[in-house]
Amino acid sequence: MTSHQPVVSAETRSRTHRNSSSRQKRATQDGTDTHPNVLTPEQEDSLGTLVGEVMACEHIPGLALGISKGGKRQSEGYGVADMETGRPVDSNTLFGIGSNTKAFTAATLSQLMLTAPTGKK
Repeated sequence: MTSHQPVVSAETRSRTHRNSSSRQKRATQDGTDTHPNVLTPEQEDSLGTLVGEVMACEHIPGLALGISKGGKRQSEGYGVADMETGRPVDSNTLFGIGSNTKAFTAATLSQLMLTAPTGKK
């Protein structure tokens, strides 16, 4: 069995980098980092590298990723939402998910049914 090593070109790295500049947004006027996000800057960099490699390996032009922990939420856009125009993905990009909605709805309903009280005494 051979291992698959992704080859990430400079163009791909440039295209798949994190599209929001959350670290720049967090900096205060005196230059200190207020860091209200879920991930540390180092974790953001590691995640960005991993996402870029997976996107290159799987030929994914763009994706949005959200993380929620302890009441804090963070979202990032990677790559492009429209390959023709080069419009970048951001945390507000809408993706067409087709028939996946049915599966999400079924999974949500089954979770609710499993956790709902039965009403029997």
